[in-house]
Amino acid sequence: MLRNRTIILMTVLAVGLGALLAGRTFAGGGTGTAPAGGKIWARIAQQLELSAEQQAQIKGQFLAEKDRLHGVLEQLHTARLSLRDAIHAPEASESSVRTAAAQVAAAEADLAVERLKLYRGINPILNPAQREKLSAMEQHLDEFVDTAIARLGDAPVH
Repeated sequence: MLRNRTIILMTVLAVGLGALLAGRTFAGGGTGTAPAGGKIWARIAQQLELSAEQQAQIKGQFLAEKDRLHGVLEQLHTARLSLRDAIHAPEASESSVRTAAAQVAAAEADLAVERLKLYRGINPILNPAQREKLSAMEQHLDEFVDTAIARLGDAPVH
């Protein structure tokens, strides 16, 4: 079973890569200055030593799922806003917050399915060495999140 930080990491990677690959600059319609996402994608592509063909294939995978991913992300955002509103409502109750949280969970489940589709499409494009490098990158991010969580737990409250 995946731990929360791994789920968060995978979501960030899936959403981030989707935004990067489907963005105007990467698609060729940009202004010439790459947004931060473009720099991240370039760094990932460089670290994994992706060929131009692999980059094009990965872009194709994201573009194939772009509309569905966009809809799911909008659904998740709306659900999170509703949860925040439920928490802040003067008449908030445990029941109303649980109902709103269940909507967030359903949207996250839909996003997990989209991530699965992307994984199934992208994983075969990578060679074994690239998969190993990606795994090491994920491990590094896991360690970063672990450290951040530990610091938060150790931080004094002022």
